[in-house]
Amino acid sequence: MSYNRILTPQFFINTPTWLFSRGLATSEWEKITGTYNGSPNDIELMDGNVANRVSFDTSGNTGAHIVFQMDLTLTGSIPIGYVAILNHNLFTADGRIRVMHTVDFGTTDGTAANKLIESGQNFSATVNSGDRVVNTKDSTLAYVTNVDSDTQLTLNNDIMVSGESYNIFTTVSGLTSVVNGTVDSDGGAGSEDVADPPYDGSTIITFDEVTNKRYWAIEIEDDSAFSGTDLEMGLIQLGEAYTMPHSPDLAVKRSFSQDGVAVMESAGGKRYANARWLRGSTSTNGQFGQPFRVPYASYLRRPSGRQLLDMQFSYINDTDLLTSDLEDITSGDTTIGDVWMKTGGELYPFIFTPDSTSTTSGDYLWARFGQNSLDMTQVANDVWNIKMRIEEEF
Repeated sequence: MSYNRILTPQFFINTPTWLFSRGLATSEWEKITGTYNGSPNDIELMDGNVANRVSFDTSGNTGAHIVFQMDLTLTGSIPIGYVAILNHNLFTADGRIRVMHTVDFGTTDGTAANKLIESGQNFSATVNSGDRVVNTKDSTLAYVTNVDSDTQLTLNNDIMVSGESYNIFTTVSGLTSVVNGTVDSDGGAGSEDVADPPYDGSTIITFDEVTNKRYWAIEIEDDSAFSGTDLEMGLIQLGEAYTMPHSPDLAVKRSFSQDGVAVMESAGGKRYANARWLRGSTSTNGQFGQPFRVPYASYLRRPSGRQLLDMQFSYINDTDLLTSDLEDITSGDTTIGDVWMKTGGELYPFIFTPDSTSTTSGDYLWARFGQNSLDMTQVANDVWNIKMRIEEEF
């Protein structure tokens, strides 16, 4: 799509942020491998502040991969089908993205060099060469180089001894680029897909949705070796992409607000203007600032103002709005459960597009709701109208 046309909108909600708001410890999101520049907290890549970039010493560790693990602590009805990385310089740093979920886990009961051993396992049915093994006791990482038997794996690093717990991750299937994430084969034993952004900025990738995995991992690996420019990222999101049941009514109102401009008038009627801000970032750095607005080399091309969208959706079936039992907002795909409740209304920002089929970067917004309640008006039996206000964030 182009021209920012309004078709069927889609929301990309960050599942970990929602779980943190419900009481999940932020320590469940942790860096397993990789070296920071400075001393940021792991949660800074999940805090919604896209302008706060986290830097990694990839120029000094050109072959070292960066792996983050997320423990959702739940295994049922938690759909995960996309990953987004905002305000990154993956192209310049020569990095690419791998998304993984667990296929097996356990605790070893044997020790041998470069082996993972556990009696009673069924590795031949669950594990493949190229899968990642995380030692959850000391947060070390290795790759499976061979499935020796149901009870033994050969690893490329000697990270396991008897009595240590582990998670085994496999790469997701059906990887598809939505924005800035060319899909390539990794060239490894399993020929798994990775996303290789063709430019710095913001990336969204989708994959075959999985609903029953507790542990997830995002790996940033080098194409062949990281470049001399250190990797930086502003935000990582993973969760479910929710598409509205149908298009909004025709009377959509779109505005481009310049509310950072203040106009003052002198006693003689002369007007003076001052701009507190004109756009999300005044930086000349091409990849940082306002997500989905900085793919060009020149900062002079960037749009100014804040986009606002007022939409009404008429005649939505109640089964598309609410779960059958509000005790569990995850039971089914619903606007209230998957979007409104998981963002806390105005609390958390999200990625929004007015067209769920678009692959144009400029059709996407880093946004939040501009309302503190989502009002539903019944217009027929089991049929409702709702209104939404979407406001662009910086």
